[in-house]
Amino acid sequence: MIRADSTLLDLHARAVEAATAVLTRYWPEGTVPLDVDVLAARMGIEVVVGRPEGGAAVSAVRDEHGARVVLAATLHPSVRSALLARAIGHLSRAGTPSASDAVGDEFTKSFVSALRIPETALETLQRDKVSWPEIDDRLGVPRNAAQDQQRLYWALWRRRIRRASRRRSAPWKRPPVPGGPSPRTRSQGRSEA
Repeated sequence: MIRADSTLLDLHARAVEAATAVLTRYWPEGTVPLDVDVLAARMGIEVVVGRPEGGAAVSAVRDEHGARVVLAATLHPSVRSALLARAIGHLSRAGTPSASDAVGDEFTKSFVSALRIPETALETLQRDKVSWPEIDDRLGVPRNAAQDQQRLYWALWRRRIRRASRRRSAPWKRPPVPGGPSPRTRSQGRSEA
């Protein structure tokens, strides 16, 4: 059972942030549309679709042969792309575990059963008013897995929205308005209110 606890969310959030930093560096805004497979090749990361160790959905390791990402063949293509982007971000961070750590790596362990079900599949079945037990049966997953998965998606989405709104509302992040108050004046005015 996957719980959308803060440890798991922090792990995913860090991987997403690292992936974003990599994408910004290798794929500046305004260039050709992103293809994560091409990005991985450009960074020298081998991508294998098969069976990650320990039944995980994805494993991301670095060893003497270089960096390698193994994605479960059973994953929906959209989920596979999302996991690959996160794995690229994970491999770009300092202190990435070597292959000898295998499934002991917390990033890999977090995907043992998380994010296996595409969000679109859950949304479609919910729109069709299919009950959670029936969704589990249709998708061939353990009891309550689909609902746990949906909670994780919601929690990740809420966290992303909160972070984005905090960045937007920070006065020092907003561009100054010509003839308007400076960011410092704006923040002082807000604290006085």
